[in-house]
Amino acid sequence: MRGGRKVLETIKAIAEIVFYAVSTLAIVKTLIKDDSK
Repeated sequence: MRGGRKVLETIKAIAEIVFYAVSTLAIVKTLIKDDSK
């Protein structure tokens, strides 16, 4: 059961990617809202 650390690292990496993706989406949505005004 030494693979636990690798799984944790993978989950951390995925969480980081998701966080960046959500942040980028939020910024893009804000830009689109500003453009439509």
